[in-house]
Amino acid sequence: MENAAQKVVRLLGGVTKAAIVAQVNPKSVYLWMDKGIITQPQAARRLALACSEVTLEELLFGLNGGPNGGGVKSTATSCNDTPLVSEVDAPGSPLAAATACAA
Repeated sequence: MENAAQKVVRLLGGVTKAAIVAQVNPKSVYLWMDKGIITQPQAARRLALACSEVTLEELLFGLNGGPNGGGVKSTATSCNDTPLVSEVDAPGSPLAAATACAA
């Protein structure tokens, strides 16, 4: 299965073109393709703007997007278990609900 970095490279027409759009060395693009994420936020933003089929979140965090995306949803809660913040974390890192209470 193709990761987000590989997908954006394919859609843009190859490593050289992706490197030009991202304003990085092609070696960086190869590293991103191996990792499955783009480690430079500005480069990821440039690529996401150039390729509407891949989101910035997919590029930065490796999320697949959609209802079956690869992200893990975590919720921070207050002392009475009322959700305060909901966010998507990097895939493969399931986080328990965080609380604002001292033990």
